[in-house]
Amino acid sequence: MSSSSDKGDLPLPLIKPRIGGRGGEVRGDRAPTFRQSVLQKLQRLTGGGGIKGGLKGRRGRLIAPHVRSPSALSRRCLVKGRYIRMDARGCKAARRHLAYIERDGVERDGSKGRLFDAGGDLDREAFGMEIEGEARQFRFIVSPEDGDEIDLREFTRNLMQQMEKDLGHKFIWAAVAHYNTDNPHAHLVVRGVDREGRSVYIPEQYMAHGMRNRAMELATRDLGPRTEIDMRRQLTREVSQERPTAIDRRLGELLTPDRTLDMAAVASSSQISRPHALARLQKLEELAVVERTSPATWRFVDAWQDRLRGMGERGDIIKRIHQAMKGVAPATSRSFDPATAEKAVEGVLRRKGLHDELAGDFYGIVETGRGEAYHVRLDDASADELAEGELVRVEAGVDRWVKETDRVIERVAALTGGVYDPVSHERQLARAPVRIGGREIPAPEVVQVNLRRLQRLEKYKLVTRLADGRWRIPGDLVKQLEARERQFSAPRAQVRRIAAGLDDQVGYRGRTWLDDVSGHPAAHAPHGFGAEVRRALDRRAGALKALGIDASSPARFKLLDELERCEVGERVAAERGLTFVPHARRLRGQVRNLPVSSSGVAYVAVLDEAGHRVAVIQAPSNAGSLEGRQVEITSERDGRFALRQIEIDRGI
Repeated sequence: MSSSSDKGDLPLPLIKPRIGGRGGEVRGDRAPTFRQSVLQKLQRLTGGGGIKGGLKGRRGRLIAPHVRSPSALSRRCLVKGRYIRMDARGCKAARRHLAYIERDGVERDGSKGRLFDAGGDLDREAFGMEIEGEARQFRFIVSPEDGDEIDLREFTRNLMQQMEKDLGHKFIWAAVAHYNTDNPHAHLVVRGVDREGRSVYIPEQYMAHGMRNRAMELATRDLGPRTEIDMRRQLTREVSQERPTAIDRRLGELLTPDRTLDMAAVASSSQISRPHALARLQKLEELAVVERTSPATWRFVDAWQDRLRGMGERGDIIKRIHQAMKGVAPATSRSFDPATAEKAVEGVLRRKGLHDELAGDFYGIVETGRGEAYHVRLDDASADELAEGELVRVEAGVDRWVKETDRVIERVAALTGGVYDPVSHERQLARAPVRIGGREIPAPEVVQVNLRRLQRLEKYKLVTRLADGRWRIPGDLVKQLEARERQFSAPRAQVRRIAAGLDDQVGYRGRTWLDDVSGHPAAHAPHGFGAEVRRALDRRAGALKALGIDASSPARFKLLDELERCEVGERVAAERGLTFVPHARRLRGQVRNLPVSSSGVAYVAVLDEAGHRVAVIQAPSNAGSLEGRQVEITSERDGRFALRQIEIDRGI
């Protein structure tokens, strides 16, 4: 071998290996050991599964563990998941959600749902207690395709055990198995703090795919892989469905950019059989989702997936309505659309349930006396306040941006140069308490309501939080909110209670909804709620006759109003150990506002403590400002009573 001198003094290139660090030096703290190399390899393969706390990414978040994709023979399982923030609204929604999934009639034997975890049944109140540091809470619906053949409790426990291995958490979780639908499923709640006090984070990829793949693994392990006959039966069932299906997803993958599908693409696909594809395309033609442009070519309409989803939702709504009507076919079944509704709807709230079981959005089924049935979306307040069997009124409205709290905040801030100071306001309220419906509201409670409202307004960039805990409030806050209401408010259904159930109205000593509709018997259908109203009207007429009132007399309303006023007065007198004075002209005493009666009438009591007497009259328009003040009852020319404030001489 010749040396470099044999080549004419040309220097050979000098190769300097750089094993570690800059400058060629080897640094022991950067060269991986054999053990570190093995661990890194395992972490890359498993995505951190089985390692306590999981594998962290650059920002400290868990990397989604790798979960092998299921095969074509795997048992199918639907998993839906989401998380909710545990702010004041989220905590209230979480408690409502737990109560709903434990409702009656959901277990296999038709009994009430029972919350369970790895150890057995759980107490809902204990599981739902607040956990310090919990920022979010996770909700899942796990629905194996063959749920009827699986023990859902054991299946859910095995799934959670596998998730703990994958994500390195000892979860605090609970679930309820539901067998009240044609697809048995489990509602699963995972708390945002684990048993070791660490915040729980579930990677998006794991929520979207990994959890479903694990569930499919477990279902396949329990029941064995699907056979070709199983798969063909499933596809045959999907052909006629009026909602998105697995066949549609496969057809969608074969579409050209202009949404065209030809027979050649179907024939060359290994993901779908030609007979099932052709049968489904024929059904989609019937649904006006697909147009056949030639013997071997089809064109899908614009937004065809959305159309199919809408059909599926309408099918679910019709199913809910028929279940709520308990076998009585409604004259019409429809959704109440506030954007197109021309008139209000009155009827009985037949059923209340979750429209979206993950989000916690409620719906109601309202049946009218004419036999019509309406599916109505309920807001949080209506979902909390309304009960099945009550009479409600549904009408179109808009979201109100301006709250009474906004006016208070603007007014209080204007007194201190446009700054709202919660500490100062609480001291002010302690000297002049707020009263609502006759009840004194504690000052801290009022201020907390204001602070929650300010946090919401801060998101809209309408107010500014100062470093010392005070808030900068614009002088035109209400005007800005009114402008946003005009620009952004969308129509929505407003549902309010108008009367108690029919049975409660029959013997009530006061005006009722039945008395208002008694003159229109032909307006009520001979079946369903209409028939119930007819029977209740007959019973109401008998109850009024026993009170000496003719149910057809125009004077019945005045007599019923007087009966109710005296009934309220007797109750207040009994509670306070006083004597009720039915006709108390010139009576003097202190004003106390009373809760609104069942008929919707507001009353005030005038307490003459010295004379051990009390009078009750319908609340005048200025009743709120007279709360706690000394007044005298006077009578107007039309026979109604009024209140005159008395100035008290306190002496020198």
